[in-house]
Amino acid sequence: MKKCKIKQKILTGLFIILFLSNIVYIKPNYAITPNEIGDISGRWFYIKNAYTGKYLDVVNGTAQAGNYVQQYEFNGSNAQKWYFYYEGNGLYTIASKVGTTIEGNTEFLNFALDVDNGINEDGTKVHLWDLVSGDTQLFTVTKTSMGTYVLRTKCSNWNRCVTINTDGCSNGIRTCQRWYNNDADQEWILEPVTKYNALGITYAEANWNNRVLCYPDCSKIGGDCANFVSQCLLAAGVHRNSNWYMDKLNHVYQTPAKDTTQLDASWSYSSSWINANSFKKYWKDNAKRTYACTGKYAKENMFDVYHEDYVAGDVIQYIEKFATFELDAKHTMYITDYKTQTVNGTLYPSYIVTYHSTDTPARPLTELYNMFPDYNFRMYEM
Repeated sequence: MKKCKIKQKILTGLFIILFLSNIVYIKPNYAITPNEIGDISGRWFYIKNAYTGKYLDVVNGTAQAGNYVQQYEFNGSNAQKWYFYYEGNGLYTIASKVGTTIEGNTEFLNFALDVDNGINEDGTKVHLWDLVSGDTQLFTVTKTSMGTYVLRTKCSNWNRCVTINTDGCSNGIRTCQRWYNNDADQEWILEPVTKYNALGITYAEANWNNRVLCYPDCSKIGGDCANFVSQCLLAAGVHRNSNWYMDKLNHVYQTPAKDTTQLDASWSYSSSWINANSFKKYWKDNAKRTYACTGKYAKENMFDVYHEDYVAGDVIQYIEKFATFELDAKHTMYITDYKTQTVNGTLYPSYIVTYHSTDTPARPLTELYNMFPDYNFRMYEM
């Protein structure tokens, strides 16, 4: 097949598609109906397995046709960056950052995710290949009820999908296609390389009462609120680092009990990921900005508080207070919306928050101001 290139212009950090070789598609009888997902089209992503927590990765970052694609711990390199180019008719090419070439101020993507020889069988290798105009590199992307994604292959008439050879959590397990049977290891979380709050909000709304298996359920070890908000931030493109992270080691203790012994046995993590107070200490220093006031002040001065201009995708905690000092953070919440409400005949603005522990979707923050008037409500721009 004739090799083609996706051409992109580099402009203030954003990549804009300018050219793709003309391709004519004849729509077959699909097993499912492919559709475009607007939030992912034309964006760079890290692709994270929803069961193992490892990322889709080009082995050694080598730009070579036939090179293996594997799962690997997050490193943020080009080997883990993938571009979802929408071809039309619900079809995507998933191009790699590896092997891009620059001509002037234009970048060309030259390699893509590819089903080996288009073979429609379980276990067929999914690898890197020259970007060509063929069915082996066409996928449809379907979203699950948990906000994760299935990458279905065109050469299997959408019945098979990109997965890993085994469901272990170790680095280096290679990718293949298998018949989709609703297993978490066949599903992926798309984490935008450039921050995009809409995807964090989508994740929060899909999982306010769910537990995605690449993360622990911390409900039995003090509460799951910070863990949930950390997941939402990651889904929005706030990338992990050495001081804020969660890595799955094995599948033994999905819901750790009692103290952290079981958590330590199956997970590598920072306390800032799962503990509300540690979350506060870390993000108070590392958020873009932060603002705090008591629930009583916020209720009496709503417009002043809302003029601080935090948005959906930011975070709010309520924190015990003594005199002018903040004590322990009691709860961590993710802002998923902004609405107005009428209180005693007066129209007020209200943040809407979603959270775990007592799993709750879309709760007006004003209700919590009334419950905790003497606590500080600290907001973090992420």
